[in-house]
Amino acid sequence: MRSSILKFFMGLSRFAIAAAFVVSVFPPPGFASSTRYGRIPDFKLVERSGAPFTRSDLAGQVWIADFVFTRCQELCPLLSAKMAALQNELADSGVKLVSFSVDPEYDQPLILKNYADRFGAKEGSWFFLTGERETMESLVTGGFHLGVAQATEEDLKEGVELVMHSRRFVLVDREGDIRGYYDTSEPVQLDELRRDALELAAGGPEWN
Repeated sequence: MRSSILKFFMGLSRFAIAAAFVVSVFPPPGFASSTRYGRIPDFKLVERSGAPFTRSDLAGQVWIADFVFTRCQELCPLLSAKMAALQNELADSGVKLVSFSVDPEYDQPLILKNYADRFGAKEGSWFFLTGERETMESLVTGGFHLGVAQATEEDLKEGVELVMHSRRFVLVDREGDIRGYYDTSEPVQLDELRRDALELAAGGPEWN
């Protein structure tokens, strides 16, 4: 048992290295203020509808991002359920939700559509995006400043998921600037995200 646990964490080492700089560069998850933590770069992806989707499709919108893949058995269904709750709670605010696939070669539009339907994702309110693997990984690491890593064969033998990725939700403002990171395992931080998203959408002065 001890050996298995050790191997599991060793399997996460590449992901930890990829994500480690987030801890030192950015504030603790849930922290949000007038500070901006980088602007999301332009991207050209495909939505579950099959339509092209770029950053300009979110221009002027407050949105929340997360990172999932449809073959994920543990973390992703939990993340998507929490996004579904946000969709209901923020329905009248105009805040959009965007889920980025970290397994894009498998997650083609129809597969994403079926996954989105499982969680009641509303078209025009909650988007599911896929694209080339290199593009997606570059966007996650270089744009959102979060870690992502493909599991090795040894990782898979030890029970690690196909893709190791962040469980954080990311709040983005109307200009495409990151305004906060929220750990989805902490209910208090999800409450903070709801509050912050509503205040940001309403144009509260503390967010200027």
